[in-house]
Amino acid sequence: MNPPQSWLVVDIKHHPMAFLFMLVRPRLFLNNQPVPVRWGRNVIPVVPGQHHLSMYVPYMGRIGHAGGPLRMMPGDTVELEYRAPLTVFNAGALGPAPQEWPGSTAMIVFYAVQAGMAVLILLGVLGFMIYLMIAK
Repeated sequence: MNPPQSWLVVDIKHHPMAFLFMLVRPRLFLNNQPVPVRWGRNVIPVVPGQHHLSMYVPYMGRIGHAGGPLRMMPGDTVELEYRAPLTVFNAGALGPAPQEWPGSTAMIVFYAVQAGMAVLILLGVLGFMIYLMIAK
C-alpha cells in the first residue's frame, strides 16, 4: 500500500524590473534531484518525510540560491514562495508568503546614486552655460 501523498506548492517569482529572468527557467532540487518548474505556481507531489529543498536562477551563473530542510507529513500541502533577487549578488528568498524582494535596498541605493549623479551633471552643464553667457 502506498503512503498518502503530500504536496509542495512553490510560487516562483521575479521582480518586473528583472524581466530578463523570463528568458531562463528557475532550477529547483529536492534531495539533490532536479524537479522541472517554471515561473509562477508549481504543484509538486512529494513523498512524506524529511527532504532538502534548494533552488536558484541560472542567470549569469547561478544566482539567488535559497533552500533548506523540508518536513512533509502525510496528506500535507506546504505552500512556499520563492523570490529571485534584484541583484546577482544576493540570495533568493524562500519561505511562507509573502517574501520580500532580496536586494531591494541595494537597488534603491544604486538608483539614488545614479539620480544624484544625473542632477550633478545637469547642474554642471547649467553652470557652464551660465558662465559662457556671462563671459560674453
